[in-house]
Amino acid sequence: MNYQNLTRDELMREIEARDRQAEAATVSLQAFADASADLMMAIDAEGNLLHVNRTLARRYNKDQQELVGTNAWSLIAPELTESRQKHVAMVHKTGQPVRFEDFSRGTWLDNLVFPIFDEQGGVKAFGIVARDITAQRLQEQKLRDLQTEQRLIIDHIPTLIAFVDKQKRYRFANKAYCDLFKTTPDAIVGKTLEEVMGKYLCDMLAPKIEKTLMGQIVEFETTPMLPDKMFRQFHALYIPFKKDRFTDGFFAFVNDITEQKKKEKEMRQLEKMEAIGQLAGGIAHDFNNQLAGILGYNDLLLRFLENEKLVKYAKNVRVAAERAADLTAKLLAFARKGNDTFAAVDFHAIVAEVANVTERIADKRIEITQELSAKHSIVLGDSSQLQNAVLNMAINAIDAMPEGGRLTFKTDVVAITEGVTTEKTIIPIPPGQYFKIALTDTGIGIDPEIQGRIFEPFFTTKPVDKGTGMGLASVFGTVERHKGSLSVFSQVGMGSTFTLYLPLANKSLISKSSEIQRDILTGSEHILFVDDEKVVREMGADMLAELGYQVDVKKDGAEAVAFYKKSWRDIHLVILDMTMPVMNGREVFKKMKAINPDVKVIISSGYDISKESQRLASEGVQAFISKPYDTGQISAKIRNVLDKKK
Repeated sequence: MNYQNLTRDELMREIEARDRQAEAATVSLQAFADASADLMMAIDAEGNLLHVNRTLARRYNKDQQELVGTNAWSLIAPELTESRQKHVAMVHKTGQPVRFEDFSRGTWLDNLVFPIFDEQGGVKAFGIVARDITAQRLQEQKLRDLQTEQRLIIDHIPTLIAFVDKQKRYRFANKAYCDLFKTTPDAIVGKTLEEVMGKYLCDMLAPKIEKTLMGQIVEFETTPMLPDKMFRQFHALYIPFKKDRFTDGFFAFVNDITEQKKKEKEMRQLEKMEAIGQLAGGIAHDFNNQLAGILGYNDLLLRFLENEKLVKYAKNVRVAAERAADLTAKLLAFARKGNDTFAAVDFHAIVAEVANVTERIADKRIEITQELSAKHSIVLGDSSQLQNAVLNMAINAIDAMPEGGRLTFKTDVVAITEGVTTEKTIIPIPPGQYFKIALTDTGIGIDPEIQGRIFEPFFTTKPVDKGTGMGLASVFGTVERHKGSLSVFSQVGMGSTFTLYLPLANKSLISKSSEIQRDILTGSEHILFVDDEKVVREMGADMLAELGYQVDVKKDGAEAVAFYKKSWRDIHLVILDMTMPVMNGREVFKKMKAINPDVKVIISSGYDISKESQRLASEGVQAFISKPYDTGQISAKIRNVLDKKK
């Protein structure tokens, strides 16, 4: 507009209109500022307040006009004054707005300082807008704390967890995952799968990863070689992450199942051994019944034969039968169904004796040494079984050194604490002090593929005429029955170490065992002989008759009880088989005892009845005898019971 052409009145009206517009604009700006929740002010170069909005005035419980002219620095916390003044000075110098945050007395403020220019373009004042962001910052801190807590939990989970995007780069991995690949949760982010896992592992897993990125859940087990050249077994679960219906990456959940698989394998092996043991025990029990007849009748033959040639033949039959009986004893030892005679045993004496025997039978090129370091060598067990166990291991060792070598017997005492042992034992054992006997040879070693089978009955790598496959099976059974364990370490071409662990016993328990009575003792009393095996019944009747006794035989418990009920006054002794159909030995004994409380009974069995013997003895059973037995053994047992005074 050209003001020169205006009259004085027109010019005055124009000026008044402009003033009204400016006043209206000021009123609008003031209304806007007063409506804001932010703290707003304008100050001059000295910090004096030129303008404040209603929110700021309320903060200090003042009227807006009352605050105008007050120095702004006097209103704020002293610790913030220097910082605020520096930011205002920076705006004055540069003419550019500055934004910053500060914290005081529990309050976070987001501040904006901007210049207010005069008509010539110079900075004449400063506008300050401060927004209270305390709630936002507290929420952010709460979120950070939650993330930290979640991270802490995830990092303590043994499962390996990672998130990989569709470009096959890591976006997240927990500590367990990073530890496997020797990195950290921060360092792994952004790296590719190949950079972390290596090309071999990445290529091996590529089909699984591609399938997952196509949207499928993939679960599998794998046994890779890790970057440290060690093989481990893993169970992995890959779950795709979908965003807007498209797969944007996947989560990997991986568990190291190496130890779990090892334990499962050991458990399967123990279960297999248990099943084989039950089968072997049943076979041995039936075989013992047949051997009882063979050995019994052989005894009778030897009593009557006079021809030297026939005597020689009969003795050879006995030798063969005794070897068969020894084999069944090993089967029963493996099956934990043999008859135990436990006493305190000095294991160092057993080692010395076995080492002495081994020296006599071993190749002269084999050096045998003893390192008996155990200061306590007393165990509770069956001396004969333990000796056979060590001898079997020694024989295996010398057989493994056809070109000569060295066999070392080494003893020590080890402490096994609950859940903590450095010993790799096959049979789990409770915490305690154990006697440890290790036999180490420098032989051919054992192929890893067959190490899991070496304790199975009849399993052998020896020629047909060199072994039965029962040696280590009987060792396993003996050790298990003695509540011990064993371990095997072997390398092909380097030799083997077989180690037994047996619970230590009190040194004061050593006692001399009584000698077995071998004299043939006779009598004339009436004996009831009960057994379900025909050959055993016939042998028993003939053997007892030759000893001078009057004998009645019955094939099962029901027959025996019925006969005893009618004739108990004439019967002086009952010999009962423990395992019979219809009624077992214990049931028959209880029924007979109900008829005659003073009944005298000997229990006979091819199984181990040691667990029941104490209970049976407390109920009145006078004696026990294991099959097969000879004439001397049964005659002594009978006289011991019949001649015992009440």
